[in-house]
Amino acid sequence: MPSPTASSPLPKPAVAEVHAFLRRRNTLLIHFSGCPKGVSSGVSHDYPDDLRHVLAGHAQGGLSCSVVTPTDIFHGFGDRNAFGCIGLILDLNTPDSLMAVGPHDLGSWVENGVRRFPPQAIAVADLEASLDQRVSHNEWGVRDFTVRGVMAAAPFDVWTSKDPGFDYPTNPAEVSAAFPGQPVYTIAGGATGA
Repeated sequence: MPSPTASSPLPKPAVAEVHAFLRRRNTLLIHFSGCPKGVSSGVSHDYPDDLRHVLAGHAQGGLSCSVVTPTDIFHGFGDRNAFGCIGLILDLNTPDSLMAVGPHDLGSWVENGVRRFPPQAIAVADLEASLDQRVSHNEWGVRDFTVRGVMAAAPFDVWTSKDPGFDYPTNPAEVSAAFPGQPVYTIAGGATGA
């Protein structure tokens, strides 16, 4: 079991252990557009403004994320493995960057504009369970992170509050144009590519 870090009394895996899990399971840690934000009030939650806000560093206090694989489903309602098709690939800066991990919704809340999660001790076995035991999507609570790029999965739909309940299609070229300077990775046909 991991030992507690200096700033947290709860044990967390080392960043290298999380990286080893992500590589071994061929997964990415993604904050999707349209997911609960926990960022400053008055900010547009429509794509791409919501992800640009995160890219600008305004959500370092906490975000809801999912760990996804190339074979996951990103369309439909009941079967999808993530609440979104386009998101930011995140990396942890410290062990305490990982606040919570679960195979389903974690019951987070927003307090003073920051997304909070119930305090949780985390072991590598919890990372495994978040993927192996998920019913649809899993949730990881992440703070103090680095953005490594943008992930776009077919059918490349995005959510907008202008017409709630409807997804609007985009494509990888439009995603690249929305995030200049960021590498864009796609998932299609069970493989990832740049």
